Amino acid sequence: MPPGDARVRYEGEDFWARALTPRIEPGAVARLELELVTGAELAGLVTWPDGRPAAGARVAAAAEDRAEETRIVTGFTSPLAPGEGEVLTGADGSFRLSGLQPGRYRVLARAAVMEPSASVPVFWKAVSAAVPGDTLDLALVLDAGLSVTGTTRDEGAAPLAGVAILARPSLEEARVDDLVVGTSKADGSFALTGLAPGAWELDVSLEGYARLEKRLVLPSSVPLELVLLRGAIVSGFVQDEEHVLLPGASVSAQGASGA
Repeated sequence: MPPGDARVRYEGEDFWARALTPRIEPGAVARLELELVTGAELAGLVTWPDGRPAAGARVAAAAEDRAEETRIVTGFTSPLAPGEGEVLTGADGSFRLSGLQPGRYRVLARAAVMEPSASVPVFWKAVSAAVPGDTLDLALVLDAGLSVTGTTRDEGAAPLAGVAILARPSLEEARVDDLVVGTSKADGSFALTGLAPGAWELDVSLEGYARLEKRLVLPSSVPLELVLLRGAIVSGFVQDEEHVLLPGASVSAQGASGA
């Protein structure tokens, strides 16, 4: 491996080891010792509201003291394969997470359901309270969560299609939750599903238009109207103090509001 700072960690089942961050000197042989300890284990069942086992649901755990930093992006990942640090439930809805660092965890389960009239899956979710490692009887019941509908348009009231709407829990919401992604249809309408009660931040974007940010507090029955303003175009050239043009220079712009 190349010289410099390195990060060494153990990946395996049943055991856990603290990661090491040695500095590798050129030509030197580094002797490292990883102390393996029996890892924590979380296990349980995931079911639908009617009691049926939720086979193939994705289950992950986040340490309680880092829950507010954990964001699992369901809008950009496949429901068919688990991501890093995730497992799939079995045919009976059971799951087992092993080799975890000792501590307390919140456990998140989610499953994708394709509704007949929907173009993207609806993600049903369940989040446990913080539980100690070695909790083996977790019972997670999936819930569709709250929904938000609305329209996107330009300043002339014309509908905008293809607008990307990203919803993420506000930073003060210290819980494990998903980012939720939606896209507006040809008539400008959109729907976000699987949202938990609380404060959410919306990031709305479409090429050629200024980015829009909006805060949302749920539950709410009021449809959203998102108005995007056409973005400005700035052109020019970059040169040095001797007025020589500088090709390939990186240029960025910042408005008075910092956006």
